[in-house]
Amino acid sequence: MSNRIAVVPGTFDPVTRGHMDILTRTSRIFNTLYVLVANNPDKTPLLPMHDRVDLVGQALEEYGFPRSEPKCDSESDRNGPIVKIHRFEKGLLVDCCKQLGATVIVRGLISADAHREASMAYANRNMSGIETVFILPDPPLSVVSSSMVRQLIALGGDISPYVPACVTRFFGTHSG
Repeated sequence: MSNRIAVVPGTFDPVTRGHMDILTRTSRIFNTLYVLVANNPDKTPLLPMHDRVDLVGQALEEYGFPRSEPKCDSESDRNGPIVKIHRFEKGLLVDCCKQLGATVIVRGLISADAHREASMAYANRNMSGIETVFILPDPPLSVVSSSMVRQLIALGGDISPYVPACVTRFFGTHSG
């Protein structure tokens, strides 16, 4: 089987159960996933890049993904996909995809973002030929967003139903 490489970009500020649902289901389709923890010039992140990268790594472990690339002699010796975290701090997403050898961008899609996501997908394909695949979140997670979680954090609400346990622990020990 050929190595199918995809990138799953996001700010992951913070990583949510919705993100993890998309990553888990994407891992069943692609051999190699790059989770691109990105800076978005239109957003001011709550968490610095190093915390976002660390929390994504902890969440991947929590969901049963190995923290590092498995060691094996051949493709057939490996169980499951290779999932790598990549810091994406500046530049065009499609240039990063080419650098990583990815042919597909995977995005979770909630209806509120559909038009914006489609516009970005068209632009990425026109610039590079790289396709975007949209995955709908599991229905109970379709309302979960990092923006909602950040608002709950700011207002002192319970974030535990919406985020991996590592994020709840992080904010339990790092609250204002």
